[in-house]
Amino acid sequence: MSVSTSLSVIVRRAVQLLSFSVIIYILWVTRYPLRGFINPALYFQLDPLVMAATAVAERVLLAGLAVAAVTLLAAFVFGRAACGWLCPLGAVMDGAAAAKGFIFRRKSKEQGPGRARNVKYAILGGIFLLALSGIQAAWLFDPITIFVRAFSFIIHPFLNNTVDAGFASLLQATGFPPFLENMYNWLKDSVLSIASPVFPHVAVIFALFAGIVGLALVERRFWCRYVCPLGAFLAVPARFSPFSRKISCGGSCSVCKDVCRMGAIKQDASYTKEECILCMDCTASCSKKSTVFSFWRENTAVYVAGNNKGTISRKQFFLTAGGSLLALSGIRFGRNLRAAAASSARVIRPPAALPEKEFVERCIRCGNCMKVCLTNGLQPAIFESGWDGIWTPKLDPRIGYCEYQCTLCGQVCPTGAIAPVSQEVKMRTKIGLAEIQQDACIPWASGDECIVCEEHCPVSSKAIKLVEHKNSAGKIVKIPYVDSSLCVGCSICEFKCPARPRRGIKVNPL
Repeated sequence: MSVSTSLSVIVRRAVQLLSFSVIIYILWVTRYPLRGFINPALYFQLDPLVMAATAVAERVLLAGLAVAAVTLLAAFVFGRAACGWLCPLGAVMDGAAAAKGFIFRRKSKEQGPGRARNVKYAILGGIFLLALSGIQAAWLFDPITIFVRAFSFIIHPFLNNTVDAGFASLLQATGFPPFLENMYNWLKDSVLSIASPVFPHVAVIFALFAGIVGLALVERRFWCRYVCPLGAFLAVPARFSPFSRKISCGGSCSVCKDVCRMGAIKQDASYTKEECILCMDCTASCSKKSTVFSFWRENTAVYVAGNNKGTISRKQFFLTAGGSLLALSGIRFGRNLRAAAASSARVIRPPAALPEKEFVERCIRCGNCMKVCLTNGLQPAIFESGWDGIWTPKLDPRIGYCEYQCTLCGQVCPTGAIAPVSQEVKMRTKIGLAEIQQDACIPWASGDECIVCEEHCPVSSKAIKLVEHKNSAGKIVKIPYVDSSLCVGCSICEFKCPARPRRGIKVNPL
């Protein structure tokens, strides 16, 4: 039976395509006004790696842990099926490998289990050791967040802008026919974003994503085999799964070994259970139909748990843990050195965000809040809040402001780093305090009229007020001042201020 006609492979591909389509839909509609029927926070809560590492780092029981436990339970029952059937990054790697095979019309023989696979277990151990010290580092290697960042900040804006520009050009070229205008209006209302968010250093995100996909062209599922800590985390319960592979042949043909995309099958046709992602290629390629997956134990099973050379040994575990602890002590020392600098390099966080230390520990850098921000004002921090605050969201008033009545960022945060609040609470939540820069403010510095900041202040009783003032030339002008008891730090005043290069008003973090 060929791979293309195998029912098991067809089902797996259908589920993989469906799950990939669902995550694309979730990410596509994660934008103002958030009309999707699935909250994007739920998808990240299904990720046990980021949920567990975040809970350990902050010493808190997250609500999402219950959802993440479902994924771990599924791994115990079915093995690492989530890696082969549901992971979006895995789907992209499979697609890239399939395209390579289609173009070159040849298949490479896969290597069996090897010790290099232990790297992912070392990375997993390092993530949790860092979490024990209060550093949440899962977001660096988690495949879900890697894929989401790449799609949300590179692929989605590119597709959105391409379609938008294409329709605009088509409308102009055809004289704006009504049916095309109606189609374009429908796309703008239901599919296309009002404006694609723009973020700095997306080249780094693209390089990481392209590197992972590129390695899959060299060796299929390279990332999953050697690097992915989520796969390593799921491998722990998967090892004890009752759902396993059985064979009734002697393993002499080695066809199943050659087609295994994870290289989990050994020379004698037995396999390392925790490396298997249930892609079903081995069952489809077996001409003798001697390979099956089932919950029932049979005498024909070749899998031997004690003979898995690809599994991390006790000695390797303690060596990895010891090295990680040495590295951890250096990291902690460096973190203490930067504590004073971080306190003076504060940033404006989203409304209802946790206190800075807890916020940095709980934020998984999924980018949901930045993508859904109506004004594009939420931007990824680099080193403004310390090295461990990289990619956490900050409000940049030069790019956008915090919409006074918007609460979307709290609605899409999967860990509660940004709390969901009502509109009434949001409008009273202070995130910063505006300050007039008298040497740059137009009325203060030049004596010319300007009431832009007061006009745009959304607070009903106006946190920025105007008073008449006689300047040195004897001219009466209205000058602004900030009522600190009313200002919430939304930053629209700084964003709208016409003074350049310095703004006449600046919002400082609390």
